[in-house]
Amino acid sequence: MAGRSDYSFRAMAEAYLRDLEARGAAPATIRKKESLLRILIPRLARTQLLDIHPARLKWALRWKMKRGKRDTVQDAVALTNAIIRYAIEVNDWAWESRCATMRYALPKPKRPGVRSIGSATELGRLLRGIECYPGHDVVRVGLLLLAHTLVEPRHLRFAKWEAVDIDGGLLKLPERGEKPSRFVMLSDRAASLFRELDSDRKPDAWVLPSPIRRGQPISDMAFINALRRLAGNDRPFTSGSFRKTARELLKERGYSTAKTDRLLTLTELEMRAPPTPDGDLPNDVFVLAQSWSKHLEKLSSASASDI
Repeated sequence: MAGRSDYSFRAMAEAYLRDLEARGAAPATIRKKESLLRILIPRLARTQLLDIHPARLKWALRWKMKRGKRDTVQDAVALTNAIIRYAIEVNDWAWESRCATMRYALPKPKRPGVRSIGSATELGRLLRGIECYPGHDVVRVGLLLLAHTLVEPRHLRFAKWEAVDIDGGLLKLPERGEKPSRFVMLSDRAASLFRELDSDRKPDAWVLPSPIRRGQPISDMAFINALRRLAGNDRPFTSGSFRKTARELLKERGYSTAKTDRLLTLTELEMRAPPTPDGDLPNDVFVLAQSWSKHLEKLSSASASDI
């Protein structure tokens, strides 16, 4: 490589950013790259690209790694690789980066995961708090719907009214590629919660519109902030806690995790199955939904009497 002094990390990083801007990258993307470069450039500014290797890059990021900023380290390594790849393509170098696979060799961050609500008594106390929640009504109803339908939070947040059949007691989940559509059977309580929503019920309108951003669905942080306020715990619940807790409580009642997931939803083919001898429903999915909602109402009433 002739003129190696022209190929310092700083020079190529600046050229890479200019190229991103010219190709129309979003301002937020540029700002993120700049924030990562503020970590890398003080220690790698004059380093030639040929001299950047995993040990040197780890040295440049050592303080972030010691502080447990694993996601930042992963992003910084990915950005370094992108800058090196850009320099190789622009200058047509027959050379491979020694840091190309470093990102996969870094220790993965430990994530706390979704917190279970713990006990039936704690769940009942939380439900009572949600029913009396002083915040926006769409947050209160949304949290109760998560508890009664046990759908994934993203499926409820991004649901539109065209996916809800209140009278038929069905909620259609988003399609996943070529897999058949799946439906959640709504208990009577879940259907009544949908009726409580006073949002515009046009087919393309959000079921849970954001109380802050017009034309947008409610954010997951709206749920998390409400649960954090209600839980009063250093490690708050998340909107996925209801689903995890239901698996644990239903397991105590004889339902395995696989069976619980299987009973939560139906395909159109399963919905057309012959009725059971005891009623006009294709299987016991509705029975499970009704039983779970009644169990939640019982827990909520019991906690209310204890207050």
